[in-house]
Amino acid sequence: MKTSLKIVYTIASILSLLVVFTFRSVPQGRLWKKYSVLYVAAGAPEESVQKTLSENGVEKYACYTNQYVPLVLKENSPEASLLRLSAKDSYLTKRQAFFFDKSQNYKLYYVPSSYKAQLEKTVAALNQQKISSGIDSNASYPFLIPLFVLVFSGILLGFAKNKVVYAVGAVYSVCFALCNPFYPVAASLIIVLLFFFVMSNLWKRQGVFELVRQSRIFLVLLAVVLLNIICSSLLTVVLFFFFVGGVFSALCIYSEIERYRISKLHFQSLFILPAKRIDYFSNKAFLILPVSVLAVFMFLMVSLVTTRTSAGSHLSKITLPGKSGALSSELPQFDGYYKWNWKIQTSPYVSLNSSGGNDSSDIKLSQKIEFPYYEESDQKIEVKTKSFVFDEAFCNNSYNQIDNLYGNSVERILKSEGKDSTFGYVSLNSYSMSTLSIIMILICFFILLFIYISSIIKKDSRGRGK
Repeated sequence: MKTSLKIVYTIASILSLLVVFTFRSVPQGRLWKKYSVLYVAAGAPEESVQKTLSENGVEKYACYTNQYVPLVLKENSPEASLLRLSAKDSYLTKRQAFFFDKSQNYKLYYVPSSYKAQLEKTVAALNQQKISSGIDSNASYPFLIPLFVLVFSGILLGFAKNKVVYAVGAVYSVCFALCNPFYPVAASLIIVLLFFFVMSNLWKRQGVFELVRQSRIFLVLLAVVLLNIICSSLLTVVLFFFFVGGVFSALCIYSEIERYRISKLHFQSLFILPAKRIDYFSNKAFLILPVSVLAVFMFLMVSLVTTRTSAGSHLSKITLPGKSGALSSELPQFDGYYKWNWKIQTSPYVSLNSSGGNDSSDIKLSQKIEFPYYEESDQKIEVKTKSFVFDEAFCNNSYNQIDNLYGNSVERILKSEGKDSTFGYVSLNSYSMSTLSIIMILICFFILLFIYISSIIKKDSRGRGK
């Protein structure tokens, strides 16, 4: 192997792990990057809630009652005067939705994530007062999934003939499970680890790749693995390809090291039997198949119990505002804020008799408003024109001025998610198992069960032949 290829494979094997860890897809309960959401029964007295927050050390929070008009205006300016006349503006009305869940059963308090410990004490205190409350960030990391993959990979390692080859695949598999702790992914990794086990037993034998390419069961298992990964998320699919590339690169490096080591030996052993003549589940290794079937069966049962529990939980019925690709018409977006800002700033210069009355819903990009005014210069009065243009520069300026808004404005919370963020309603239990994921795990179970039963029949037929 050329030196350049060795360097490429080395970099690829390390880079793939870094990418998987950096862009890991770990389920979490918090809906906002820098804020936790306290939800309290809508009928709870506001004074009691705020008093409990203060007593438990929560000093900063945004709620419905501490919001101000999200603009920086001089008190006696024409814009401020006209703003008072349009106090029931659609944007100001819609932004109130951020302080209630979708069903209006809970009112919401946005608390900086640095107050997490104090917020947990607050929830405990509110519950003692018989006030129904909770936090959106109580989801814990599912350690059971990567732990189970680690234990299973350790069992297979004990039966593998070429332990180094298998260990390379096992290490990458455990890392992938750590960064993608989902039940469909774990079920797929059981099959992937079985594949690594088979490859370790067939390593360096003639016809290995032909056997894999021509085997229908391998193709079916590959399709099931990919479908299982797709059921998790698009990010998991991308990371899976990095995972495959990393394993391939690491095995290429090991193959080169092994070739160099063998070249130094005076006697080199060769495998006589080709890959298709090898029974990779012979003797004690046969126990691996029932263990694999049992492992996937356990994932199936746990996923069913988890889904049933989640469906019956009150959390599945609570949907809160949060960053989401599915926009909600009930929640204002940044675009609505920019248009409302434009309407307020240009309202003193637009005729009330004009079409639409400067309705923010009718504002288009590149829209321009010009207003003539008089200015004295060199003892002469000159007519000048003041222009407003609704363009990208205006939107950027409105976005940047959010930091200067008075009080704990909800726009600051929106800005913490990034300029291109969109908002909708997200279930507190949105990370639960989907029906498709359960079906795919069920398919994994039946395929492995079929392989196990086929192996038993094959083994019995060989015993009778003897």
